[in-house]
Amino acid sequence: MTAVFIEGIGSQAVMQRLARDAGVAVGGRLYADTLSPPEGPAPSYEAMVRHNVGLLVPAMLG
Repeated sequence: MTAVFIEGIGSQAVMQRLARDAGVAVGGRLYADTLSPPEGPAPSYEAMVRHNVGLLVPAMLG
């Protein structure tokens, strides 16, 4: 495992703790059940998919 990800608008505290305990980075915030505000990284479905892929692929490559 190289990263953990925060999902949606929830609290970051649990993921930060898990990442620290696992010795990995927090890979960023994924959007799955919600979009970001209009000025955020995922204001539309297409932007959400692009944003998530942009975070997931580098984490999978290590």
